Amino acid sequence: TTADKWTSIANYPISTGVGGDVRAFVLGSKAYLPFGFTPINSTNVDFSLGYVYDTISKAWSQFTNFGKNGIERSFASSFSIGNYGYLSSGTDSLGNLLNDLWEFKPFCSDTAIVTNNVSSSTFCSGAGSLSSNNPTGNQWLLNGNLISGATSQNIFPTQSGFYTLKNTASLTCSSTSSPFSVTVLPAPNALITTKNNSICKGSSDTLVASGIGKYLWSTTDTTTKLMVTPSSTTPYTLTVTGSNSCTSTATITITVNSLPAAPVAQVNGSILASSSSTGNQWNLNGNPIIGATNQFYTPTQSGFYSVTVTGTDGCFATSNIVNYSMSGINNISLQNTSARVFPNPSNGAISVDFGSAINEELVLRISNTLGQVVYFKIIPTGSQVVTVNLKENSDNGIYTLILRGNSGTKVQKILIEK
Repeated sequence: TTADKWTSIANYPISTGVGGDVRAFVLGSKAYLPFGFTPINSTNVDFSLGYVYDTISKAWSQFTNFGKNGIERSFASSFSIGNYGYLSSGTDSLGNLLNDLWEFKPFCSDTAIVTNNVSSSTFCSGAGSLSSNNPTGNQWLLNGNLISGATSQNIFPTQSGFYTLKNTASLTCSSTSSPFSVTVLPAPNALITTKNNSICKGSSDTLVASGIGKYLWSTTDTTTKLMVTPSSTTPYTLTVTGSNSCTSTATITITVNSLPAAPVAQVNGSILASSSSTGNQWNLNGNPIIGATNQFYTPTQSGFYSVTVTGTDGCFATSNIVNYSMSGINNISLQNTSARVFPNPSNGAISVDFGSAINEELVLRISNTLGQVVYFKIIPTGSQVVTVNLKENSDNGIYTLILRGNSGTKVQKILIEK
């Protein structure tokens, strides 16, 4: 195809060239040519030198020849299995059939060597390491058994015993080191526990250390329990030193969450209002009011009210305290007119009795705690008693009744309990 390409890379070492019946086999990244014929004075004779081509270095080099000097061989079979090359059969120079089989094993020059990276073969667990002299092809063994996953150049022993290195970096050979004896001292198990590693700003947390040995916190404290009040997210480290001087460490990070903005509680007529639109909880005399979680709240009794706002991370802030006083149920007086609202509390059916005929037209309006008008009526001059029915379009709660005329305006709170 148009992508195929031939490139001259390295000539065969014999300057006279090679002809006739050349045989070859491949082991790993190398191609072996054990014999062939060299034309000399138009006569084919065998050559006794074997050559190998390395596809990595792209160079020829001599290797052990076939060992059959002076005997020509043609039409032989060559193949390789695993790390071995094979030659068999063929004919000699007299045309005699041959049925011999020859096996070739390359000489392995690689030697696996283990190096101890610390001054002693006795060390704490994880503190010492052994190294291979080859960066690839490694497999570590402990007491003759393969260590699963231990194929790196370095190993950090955690158990005592005899460590052996098997190296197969070469595709055609492998080697195994001598056993290396290691004594591993156990390290203590450092552990930090806490009830909650995420706190609100200004709060404290208690860290508890465990592990057999002496404790040292990154704060320089040496106690088992450590109370911390970080102003920002902070990591804390515990070092445990055992009786054999081996150490281990553990680290925990305490996350500090910001507080939400403190809300402002205000009295708006007969309604309490929070400056926050979400996350509210109203309190009376410091205790949460069940179900009072809206931005607005209508008090049902006098007392000291506040509102607590909770953020998405669970941190909260509480508002100022407001003193709310429920007004008593008083008679309403317009100029030259006396009025009485009854019954109060009621089930929604109430009456306004002026005591005598009024001498001016009045406007009667009743609103809920949100300021919504639930009842409106014009009371004509001469009226003495007005009946109001809020049973159908009102819920339980406090309402504001307003009477307005030319002589003034008067307000009365009414309580509906069905």
